[in-house]
Amino acid sequence: MSRERALPEGRLEWTSFASGSPHEGVRSRRLDSEELTLIRYEFAPRASYPLHVHEHEHFIHAVEGGASVRLGSDALEVRPGDVVRVPAGVMHGITAGDQGATLLNVGPRRS
Repeated sequence: MSRERALPEGRLEWTSFASGSPHEGVRSRRLDSEELTLIRYEFAPRASYPLHVHEHEHFIHAVEGGASVRLGSDALEVRPGDVVRVPAGVMHGITAGDQGATLLNVGPRRS
């Protein structure tokens, strides 16, 4: 299946990406390329993204603050610089710490 090019080459500004608020206290900006989706999530202190599952693998990179990432039956505490691999089909969710958190989610392009 052929896809149109979703964005220009070169340096891009986060403020130019589509924004939203998928859950209370969570803001997002999303960018889709031909093959990947990159989402920047900004969590208010103690805000949560509820447990959910995807059919694809993806990565969560902690940029600022701290959070607890629920991955199956494990709870992983992440801080800036940490990367979590979320395998396909594994239930996961996120709760930001007392200072909030900024996380990047990278995975295959979503519809």
